[in-house]
Amino acid sequence: MFLASAQERQKELTVDDIYGSAKFFPRGIRGVQWIQGGKAYSYLETDTSKKQTDVWTYDVKSGKKTRFLDASKLVLKEGGKPLAIQNYSWSPDESNVLFTGTLTARSMKSGGNFFLYDLTSSKFKQLTDTDEEQMNVKFSPSGAMIGFVRASNLFVMDLGSGKETQLTFDGAEHVAVVSNGHCGHPVLPGLGKEVAEANSAVQKRILGMKMEMYKVRLVHGVLK
Repeated sequence: MFLASAQERQKELTVDDIYGSAKFFPRGIRGVQWIQGGKAYSYLETDTSKKQTDVWTYDVKSGKKTRFLDASKLVLKEGGKPLAIQNYSWSPDESNVLFTGTLTARSMKSGGNFFLYDLTSSKFKQLTDTDEEQMNVKFSPSGAMIGFVRASNLFVMDLGSGKETQLTFDGAEHVAVVSNGHCGHPVLPGLGKEVAEANSAVQKRILGMKMEMYKVRLVHGVLK
């Protein structure tokens, strides 16, 4: 036993140990979202034995925990690897769950390609497949469409047909930080103008925000 413990102490940590496993995950819950009119909330919990993150629900009145959506169901083809859940959001009627990635250095921002799980049909599908940066992925108030920013331009997607419609065309190559309803500091200074678009209610009307920057210089890591 002494030998085994000594060998364990001498084992070197690997990059996979730190970033590719759940060995150092803090205990707690994340991705908390109220559902069912405040009667329950959903959250993400990692199953270390399966090395996957699932969506759980907690009933406020009874205190009952339920594994609501097992990540093993989130596969695009038979035998494929389940989606590694990072961010998720509910459709307004809570019949669909939207899964997105996260933007580098901005873990609270939805980004990357996005996926949809239909709770009624139990079908999972990928909605976008692009190398271009995408962010601020949101359901419309009706849940029939999804609005998002791609390469600094506003897009909407009709979930019934899967058709994408580009709404703005003057976005610059480099994107600025955008949140719903307000703009933050730019990530990269551009030689020309930078345009940031933030989508709000994607329905008959869309609230958009544009940020233009000219001759922005980066001096010792500080925008000037």
